[in-house]
Amino acid sequence: MNAQENIAPKVVLKAALVVATTAIPICVLGIAVIFFWKNLANNSTFKILVVAVIVLIATIAVASLVISNLVDQLHKIRRTIQAIAKEEFTQEIPFLSNPNAIGDIARSLETLKDHLIARKELETRLRQLVVTLNESRERLELTTHVNQIGIWEYIVDEGKLIWNDTMFTMYGRNKNYFTNDYAAWKQCIYPDDIDNTEKLFEASIKTLNPFSSKFRIVQPDGTLKYLHAKAKIEHHADSKNLRMLGTTIDVTREELALAKLHDLEALRSAIVEFSDDAIISKTPTGVITSWNLGAQNMFGFSAEEAIGKPIRNLLFPPELFHQEDTLLAQVHAGTEVKHFETVRLHKNGDLINVSITLSPIKDALGNIIGISAIKRDITEAIRTANMLSARKLELEHSNNELQRSNKELETFAYVASHDLKSPLRGIAQLSTWIEEDLDSKEYEAVAGHTVLLRNRIQRMEKLLDDLLIFYRAGKTEGTLIEVDVNQIVTELFEIQNNKPGLRLELVNQLPRLLTLSTPFELIIRNLFSNAIKHHDKEEGFIKVSSKIINDQLFEFTVCDDGPGIPVQYHQRIFGMFQTLKPRDELEGSGMGLALIKKIVETYGGEVTLKSEGRGACFSFSWPQNIRRRQDND
Repeated sequence: MNAQENIAPKVVLKAALVVATTAIPICVLGIAVIFFWKNLANNSTFKILVVAVIVLIATIAVASLVISNLVDQLHKIRRTIQAIAKEEFTQEIPFLSNPNAIGDIARSLETLKDHLIARKELETRLRQLVVTLNESRERLELTTHVNQIGIWEYIVDEGKLIWNDTMFTMYGRNKNYFTNDYAAWKQCIYPDDIDNTEKLFEASIKTLNPFSSKFRIVQPDGTLKYLHAKAKIEHHADSKNLRMLGTTIDVTREELALAKLHDLEALRSAIVEFSDDAIISKTPTGVITSWNLGAQNMFGFSAEEAIGKPIRNLLFPPELFHQEDTLLAQVHAGTEVKHFETVRLHKNGDLINVSITLSPIKDALGNIIGISAIKRDITEAIRTANMLSARKLELEHSNNELQRSNKELETFAYVASHDLKSPLRGIAQLSTWIEEDLDSKEYEAVAGHTVLLRNRIQRMEKLLDDLLIFYRAGKTEGTLIEVDVNQIVTELFEIQNNKPGLRLELVNQLPRLLTLSTPFELIIRNLFSNAIKHHDKEEGFIKVSSKIINDQLFEFTVCDDGPGIPVQYHQRIFGMFQTLKPRDELEGSGMGLALIKKIVETYGGEVTLKSEGRGACFSFSWPQNIRRRQDND
């Protein structure tokens, strides 16, 4: 390019000299011709000479014009060459279409320009690639450092090993003392893993297949690490030697986690397999996919018989098929199913009481891919709960009976101190009177006092008998027989009625029932006794009726048209030793209604009274199917 720049000025200078040396003589010659033409107009030779000179001068002038144009073209070419030399590729190259030498030069310059542009682009791309390569190298170094990825190269023919800094950190070796060869690496491997690792390493070199191995290393302080090394084997581009290019990562944490997970999985499998509960997995549609030993023991089906079958067809009673759809819908809707109590079928057809807990099995995206079911046999628990419930009821009943007995005992102690002492005081008083009458020899008075004494003694006996009956009510219950209530009522009325004007009316047909005759007869006898004893007219009636309350109880009602009972005494009369008239006016112990109340309540019934004005109606409920109670005596 410098040579071309030097040639152009020389060509221009020469052209200028040629023009200058030609133009001056022409001008001088022209002046001379004009001068001599006038003086030598008749000389033909001279004229010829003048014509020749003029032609010569014209030729020289044309040549000067050509040279001038050539010099101008050379200047343009020179400027183009200078622009290309400065890599200013935007300037157009002149004379490309000219067919002459200048055109050839211009086309050569165009080719040179294209080559220079291409080289410039290549240089730019090369610089960009170098920058990208450096950035990639920096990112690779940063990535390997942050992620603790060791990079290594092994020259097979030389036995030379090349490590990056991460490899030395991973192996715990000092790079200044590590010999960087195969033997040094082999010494780092845990003895139990050397044979398998070497076998894989040599097989990779022999077959040119990728190398991959997990092995343990021993660090200088004795710590074990799990490493995973991978490499590819290839021929070196320059020397054609075999080399391995590989990476190594520390997988100690993962391996320890996997070992722990394996132990946990083994433990979980053992728990699942040998659990007493039935632990079953099924598809979202209810097809069994796993079946543990607990399920086999509980339902009688082996795993081979159960897996692959719809659980509905295997374990559900037909009338409970709808439960499967309901439970599956709840699980799919995200509702937790816990301790759902129902029944399932055993292989032999028996029903088993179970408590069911259902949980969804989800994949990584949260989709339900299965359902885990835990079924617990609660048959024994239900039986125990029922026994405890029954025992609780018995204890509550016993407690109520004890409280009632205590209350009766308190009432008895309070009332008996008066009611039992009263006849005794009368007897003591009458005995004193008899002694006085005997001393005064008033024998007629003694006879009257003796009658009164016997009455007091009889009242005392009646009171003691009623107390004994009251005490034994609900314990000594008689015989469980089928009785005709119509017959019993009629016979008891005929035996007890001592007033000819009283008549018995049966309002409806009374039932026949299987019952304990003694307590039932005691109730009817005492109701009749009260109605007859308290009736204040010569004529009257006692009506007996019955009705069914429910599928467990009858209600019997005994009504009379006697004087009735004031409302304020409706509760009092059911107490012990309670009478509405003095015993001297109307003989009685006051125990009848208390006895009725105790017997009725002993068998789960209730006794009520209705009395407004004249007449009283006593109603009591009685079981349709009474069970014989065990005597506590």
